[in-house]
Order: sequence, then structure tokens, then C-alpha cells
Amino acid sequence: MDSSSLRRILLMLNLEECIPNFQRNGVCMHKMSTLFITALLLFSVFSVSSAVNVILSVDGHAVEGQQTRLVCIFTRTNSLSTADPLIIWQEVVNSTNVLIVEYQNNTVPVRELHNDRFTVEGGDFRSTLVIHNTKRTDDGTYECEVKIFDDKPNEGSHAVTINVAYLHFSLPPYDVFFCCMSSHMKVLISATAIQQCTL
Repeated sequence: MDSSSLRRILLMLNLEECIPNFQRNGVCMHKMSTLFITALLLFSVFSVSSAVNVILSVDGHAVEGQQTRLVCIFTRTNSLSTADPLIIWQEVVNSTNVLIVEYQNNTVPVRELHNDRFTVEGGDFRSTLVIHNTKRTDDGTYECEVKIFDDKPNEGSHAVTINVAYLHFSLPPYDVFFCCMSSHMKVLISATAIQQCTL
């Protein structure tokens, strides 16, 4: 860089006191170092963008025998992005991801391991994994991963754990008790009272 170019840059940055002989006085060096650090911070903020934003939640509760809906909502980080998202649903089994379904554009049938009771519903910036006739064995962690190839960094994911609540029937001689059990809740419901279940 020649001296005239450096002179123009210093004028643009309001550092005219540094122009005479490009002196290295304390004020000049302090201003230049502050400016350099600010430029570095701005560069790091604008060069690091967030990934595709994914939020996964359970719509209602997971109850045995009923339908459980896991809703995955995602947003693009790049407003110019037009690519169709690739959506991947997985179940985490013993710290290993087991693929349930992977699709782009249109929903497709789920993999054979889950196709008896699992379906997928698609929509704009939304994918819903539906578990029909939920069973206790459906307890576990499910993950929704979204990849949008023209939205860098192009992927994001979120996981949720479900605990299936179920009814336990007991028929003592004089009353009928219903006990709703899950790993978080045990409630005894009888004709006369609601008590803590001790099963």
C-alpha cells in the first residue's frame, strides 16, 4: 500500500492527527488499536451466523392407546434461501440414532421398523411425527433434524423425550381403582378420592 492510499484511509477513519509522517504517538496508536479491535469484533459477529432454527415439542401428552404428536417447527436464517428443506426424524436408542423417516418436498412412508404406527405430516416450516396407538415401548428420545442446503450453516436439530402415561386396572372386592403411571407421575383415582399411588 502506498503512502497516498494510507493517507486516504486515515482521513476516512477520522485519524488525521496520524497523517503527519504517520507518527506513532500514543493517541494515534490507541485510536488505531481501538479501531482494529472494533473491526475484528464486527467481522466475527457478521461472519458467524446461527444455524437453521429448529424447535421440537410434544402436542399435548403421550398417553397409551392414544395418538401422540411431535411437532417440529423450523425457520430459515437466510431470507434469500429457496431450497426445499430435508427433514430427518430419528429415535435415539442406546445413544444411537435410528432413522424413522427422511424426506424432502413431500412426506414419504416411514421406515419399516416404525411403519406400523408412525406417520409424518408436512407443512410450511413444520413437520409432525404422529405416533398412532401409542405404546409404553414408545418411551424415549426423538429428534427432528432439518437441513437447508442454501442456508449456511445449513442444519439444525432439536430432541424431545416422551414418557408414555398408561392406566393400570386393579379390581379389589369393593372398589375399582385406576392408576395412571409414568416415570414422573403415579396417581391413584378411586370412587372417593385421588391419592398418591403406591404401586
